[in-house]
Amino acid sequence: MLRCTRYAFALAIAVALLAPVSATATPMHLAGPTGGAQDASLTIGFEFIVGPDPVSITALGIMEQGPLGSYGFGSSAEREAAIWETDGTPVASVLVNQLTDPLVDGFIWGSLPAPVVLQANTSYILGARTDNAFYAFLPLANDILDPAFTLVQGRWVSGGPTYVIPTAQFPSGTDASFYWTHVNAQFTVVPEPVGLMLVAAALVALGVHRRR
Repeated sequence: MLRCTRYAFALAIAVALLAPVSATATPMHLAGPTGGAQDASLTIGFEFIVGPDPVSITALGIMEQGPLGSYGFGSSAEREAAIWETDGTPVASVLVNQLTDPLVDGFIWGSLPAPVVLQANTSYILGARTDNAFYAFLPLANDILDPAFTLVQGRWVSGGPTYVIPTAQFPSGTDASFYWTHVNAQFTVVPEPVGLMLVAAALVALGVHRRR
């Protein structure tokens, strides 16, 4: 009886841990526009640090509406949002379409072709192009990012091609006073492989018990 109980217990652990776990993507922030301006040729956003767990980025978003009108799109139906490493290496980008992409929580979201994993304890930059669109910003002291991230500073660059897709340039400039919140990202935390380790331990224990 004890042997059957142990067998059933080990099998239950393995089945439970191997069962798929669903995760809902969460936005990096839910900023409402508290300040706004308009500019013809900027790529702006913010620099951040991923927390102790890696994150999987599934979509990038651009703010749709605010008190000054249409924020992220201006006179074009498409705008590019992107993520870079701090040395300027591109990580991910997507064209967000105001007419066809979904509007959720005040942002229009463009899904990445495939999820991109951002490494733990690593700095990245998220930005989007303006091109005569309004953009939103907040004081750096008002950190509204999800606790999975740490806000570092605002990032920006001016100039470059206008009304040409893709247009987002690496935002090499820094701002220690403000950061721009008209751009966003959806993410899920990537779990550590503890589950698989526990499954392996359960199966090893089961094999030892059977040999006895």
